[in-house]
Amino acid sequence: MKGNKENAQKVMLSHSKAKVDYYSKYLDIYVKILSNSKFISKINIYDAYCGKGIYEDGSEGSPIQAFRILSSLNIYDKIIRLVLNDGNVECIENVRREINKIAVAESAFNVEYYNLDAIDFIKKILVELNQQCSNTRNLIFIDPYGYSNDYKMQLESLMEKHKTEIFLFVPIDFIYRFMNIENAGCPAAKPIKSFLESFFPDTNHPVRKGDVQNVDDLIAYLNEALSMNKYYTTFYKIERKIGHFFAVFFITSHIYGLEKNLEAKWRLDENNGVEFKQPKAPTLFDSANKEEIKNNNFNRLKDSILSFLNDGKRTNKDLYEFTLRQGFLPKHTNEVLRYFQNQKKISVKDDKGEEIKQGTFYISYKPYKKEDKKIIFELI
Repeated sequence: MKGNKENAQKVMLSHSKAKVDYYSKYLDIYVKILSNSKFISKINIYDAYCGKGIYEDGSEGSPIQAFRILSSLNIYDKIIRLVLNDGNVECIENVRREINKIAVAESAFNVEYYNLDAIDFIKKILVELNQQCSNTRNLIFIDPYGYSNDYKMQLESLMEKHKTEIFLFVPIDFIYRFMNIENAGCPAAKPIKSFLESFFPDTNHPVRKGDVQNVDDLIAYLNEALSMNKYYTTFYKIERKIGHFFAVFFITSHIYGLEKNLEAKWRLDENNGVEFKQPKAPTLFDSANKEEIKNNNFNRLKDSILSFLNDGKRTNKDLYEFTLRQGFLPKHTNEVLRYFQNQKKISVKDDKGEEIKQGTFYISYKPYKKEDKKIIFELI
């Protein structure tokens, strides 16, 4: 165990890279979208535990990746802040030095450095959020190891202004290991117990009863709980070694943020859009396995949409939101709907009862937001 920890300080292990890749991929999308919005003039990127920045093998952590992304965009008509924090003063000073090395000119954004414990840094963010105008947006990357009070209350406070999106890194294996009631007296279980009780107040919930069958079920329960019945959530499952996992949860109040985050995940995991797995040696069966996974996903989404339509007429707005909540993208649903049309299983009409052009479904954010094109789907 000690050897693994020491090695992780020198090289970026594959699971750590997967976490940074997920965050960076979405950050790039996020800032590009907000930079084109005439309603947004300020963007804050907070990294609560940024680490040392660059590993001994030259791999770049989240603060350096974020700096490079913001530098490459050259956005001068917005106020952008990259706010970096780490409880270890050596880490934050190392990040400062590394960023100074690659900063080639005056940046179009501000970089701020803090050496606070996570509780104080979260408090600082909350003060800033309460003072912000409606033209500001925030992206926060949090590691729950860094704060141990009421997790849910803190997240609710960060989210309540509907101007913030959160990446929450969770050591899911660690939680799964210590969540059972027999571990309640173990010191390592105390922060886990606090975390779980805040999100699952019902003592009869399977999580509280220690009746969770596997890590995937725990991830699903947490993903639902983190929505707090009003936000959109998704997760990226990261295999740190065979059979052992971390998870990064994403929370947003905006459905378009959910869609773009799903896009980032599907770029990273073109098979399922949900996880990183440790690399394995290629085999002759890889192409066949990939095709089988694709077909399985198609059939899974097909069955879900069929069940959804079985309950009655649905609009393109309904199907857009349903698609994203299932973890799929509009292009996946369009493929299923084309299949249904070819099989003559559905009718697709506008709100006046007129047939729509074959293969046209208007399942995207723009018609969802404006409701300027209402399409009715019904099983035949």
